[in-house]
Amino acid sequence: MTDILCTLNFVALAGLTAQLGGPQPVIPSLPDPPILERYLLEAPWIVMAFLLVGGILGFSFLRKSGKELAGFASLGVGLVLAGLVFAIARFNTTTREALAEQGSRLIAAAATGDSATVDTLVAANVSVTVMGSPYRTDKQQLLNFVTQDMLGRFKLREYSSSLRGAVIDGVNVARTQHKVRVVPELSGFPNGSVWVLHWRQSSSGQWQVVQIEAQHIEGVSAGMRF
Repeated sequence: MTDILCTLNFVALAGLTAQLGGPQPVIPSLPDPPILERYLLEAPWIVMAFLLVGGILGFSFLRKSGKELAGFASLGVGLVLAGLVFAIARFNTTTREALAEQGSRLIAAAATGDSATVDTLVAANVSVTVMGSPYRTDKQQLLNFVTQDMLGRFKLREYSSSLRGAVIDGVNVARTQHKVRVVPELSGFPNGSVWVLHWRQSSSGQWQVVQIEAQHIEGVSAGMRF
């Protein structure tokens, strides 16, 4: 655990180094989701716009051709189909969306010292890697760190996170990628990072994180020792 504390102490100060500029690394993204799932269930606005515009254009063309009734029918079909797509997306949550929300909850819980929430979202055999290097730690040490240090020496002045991607890798296996920005009380300098959470679904149906991977941390190079 000492290694983790030393590393995070360094990261709390690394924001100053990051402010000095330098080449930005290319951070690999997760694979794109299936097209139908993406544009019908998660982001249906393009399909809805296409249906509405199609209905309006059909209405305009048919009305100019003297087929007013058919024009209204075209407009109605466009409206109904767009509404149907919206309803399907509104009342269906994909696994990717659910895991993205859980990942955001985990980040918020870790940032605010909420070890109870971290406990429910992290598996008993969770592992941690930072820039490709594994850390010798276990779940209880992580929970102690969240409870004690994230409310003490590593307390954050502010934090934010955004989803970069989510992918289902196979049966009961998934990953989410999150961009995180923090401002530690210790340094007062903002620091950015990218994390990949590796999820696994248990036989009871619960998804938990089995690996926490720090993919990139500003001011920290791969292979750096602390």
